Amino acid sequence: MTARGLFAMPILQPGTVAPAFRLPANDGGVVDSGDLGAAAVLVFYPADNTPG
Repeated sequence: MTARGLFAMPILQPGTVAPAFRLPANDGGVVDSGDLGAAAVLVFYPADNTPG
């Protein structure tokens, strides 16, 4: 594990195409970046489900 999470990824600059990914979905399925279309906004809440 790295200080930035499980995988060492470069910080993306504005306008950079995001790398392909697959992530678990809330409904038990999988979200694949290829299924999101030409433009998508991803929001991460690193403090979600943590105390405080």
